[in-house]
Amino acid sequence: MNTGDTQVQRDRIFYNLAERYLIKLVKTYLLESSDTSNEDALAALSKYFQPPAKRPGSITGRNGIYRQLVHSAQDYGAGTGVIGKPLGGVDALEEVLFDFDPGKVIEKYRDTDHWEDLLDEIVKKVNPKGKIRRESNSLWPRFSKSVISGAAFLKQFETAADFYGWADEFDRDEKTRLVLPEVLKREIYGFGFAIACVFLMDLGYVNFVKPDVHVKEILTALDLSSSKSDYEVFKAAVRIAGNVETTPYKVDRMCWLIGSGNFYLDKGGIMIGGRRNDFIAYARNGLKNARGETETIR
Repeated sequence: MNTGDTQVQRDRIFYNLAERYLIKLVKTYLLESSDTSNEDALAALSKYFQPPAKRPGSITGRNGIYRQLVHSAQDYGAGTGVIGKPLGGVDALEEVLFDFDPGKVIEKYRDTDHWEDLLDEIVKKVNPKGKIRRESNSLWPRFSKSVISGAAFLKQFETAADFYGWADEFDRDEKTRLVLPEVLKREIYGFGFAIACVFLMDLGYVNFVKPDVHVKEILTALDLSSSKSDYEVFKAAVRIAGNVETTPYKVDRMCWLIGSGNFYLDKGGIMIGGRRNDFIAYARNGLKNARGETETIR
């Protein structure tokens, strides 16, 4: 068996083990019944693996894409806790950001040098809870600059269709696909590779993966990625998806659900606690003992 065949086999076994592990979690914590069929457990999971039914902006136009960009901008490190929760969600910025109109935002704030003007307006009109740190390396200045530079970037597209037409050209080919997050990373302040991928995934692009801590730790610990670099983890997740004939989006969500234990779409949100280390031990043993079995393990 050549190296390529071995990798395909390991990818398939990993995927099946992750699926089986998630089935067990669903039966125990979501459905609270070990008698539930695997098919019903998978059906309960399916909502986590589906991209948005409609592309943001399909109804609200370019503003809908900008709203998603602002949401992605606070999804950095502790940003959700420091920014998103104190705001009560980014929708609280609707008035400050002119109903998420990137053109009007740039008309008022012009460029990232005016990030403090924007932050002052947020404090005045939204009054987020907690301390607003303004040091250059703090999250609020970073977020404010992301919001302004993101508006400048989107302003060049007249409509949502224009933006999607542009992005779709990159997404058509695996050789050009990786250029897209790099462009976003260059154009939008504070957008690293991972956050750019989150933004694209939330817009419905299923060929992307967010190489966050859960995906990185799981894939590298199981020797499915050669390193923890964003690029290598991204490539590994895409490879796994191809070898099991699913989407990179689904591979990402499976790792994230296991690692975070956050079943946020069930019963108002169910937190069971992260299971990353437990799964790594379980999957490492499964990969070691599978002996070439590539059929679905249930």
